[in-house]
Amino acid sequence: MSKKMIYLKIIIVSLCLLALTGCSFTKKDNSFIIDVVNDETNMKAELSTWNEGYFENKSAPQNKEFIFNDVTYTGVYEQSIIRKWESYTTNIYVDTNGIEFGFKDNTNQLVLLNLMNKNFFETEPYKEDIINSDEYALDLAKEIAESYINVEEYELIIDKPVTREKIKDGKKYYITYYTFTFAKKINNVYTSDSLAVKITSKGNLASLYVGDVGVFDNIGQKAFSISDITKANEKKIINAYQSLNYNVLEQEVDYQRLVVTPEGKLALYSSNKVSVVANKDETLLKTGICLLTYIDS
Repeated sequence: MSKKMIYLKIIIVSLCLLALTGCSFTKKDNSFIIDVVNDETNMKAELSTWNEGYFENKSAPQNKEFIFNDVTYTGVYEQSIIRKWESYTTNIYVDTNGIEFGFKDNTNQLVLLNLMNKNFFETEPYKEDIINSDEYALDLAKEIAESYINVEEYELIIDKPVTREKIKDGKKYYITYYTFTFAKKINNVYTSDSLAVKITSKGNLASLYVGDVGVFDNIGQKAFSISDITKANEKKIINAYQSLNYNVLEQEVDYQRLVVTPEGKLALYSSNKVSVVANKDETLLKTGICLLTYIDS
């Protein structure tokens, strides 16, 4: 082989390596800062996926009627919202008694029922507590949840009961709220496929919230590593604060949720607790930063 051909091959190989190196540096960043909490560093969000603000959905039906536990509810459209972690729009209705309920847009799927209207607070606290109200509440929550999900496929999260005191005619009354959340896990991470039921110590439903139930059924199998995403996010957080002249002292994942965005994309939502120190005066700040990482197929 001639020296000319050898030099030509070397040049071609070098160009290929340079191209590959360039690709590694220009690889699309799939992680975005989506929210910052308790922050004094002027960190800005890079992406707005869920604004969580109410808006008017002009295509929503102006009236909605449904039956729940043999009670018919008829409501007038009030507003719409895309809540955090949800892939859908919820259209919210209110009936003449102030009962609020919501339906997933373009469906007849009930995703929100709030029975805690004015009459509820004027009557429910003064009823008698039922015997073993915590056990009864759990059984009732499971019964209600079974109408929407197979509870055996979900992990049960039991919130700490909340007790409220009410005084009427000089006498003290108490009511306890039990909240149960049924959440599905994928790759050992909680997802937005969940359902929450709130029951009173009087044995009655207070509210029902249906999350993105079944949303992952049609996503298909995608290989991804939670630990790899977490490590990449750690580096991104360090670089983001360094660009604002802060050094990250500590950071830890507070919680993560696997979600499907309103655009139908699979993503990991990560909330991180961060401690930073200012370069100029060494002021210590504790803050929080949330990132959304898109997961490629």
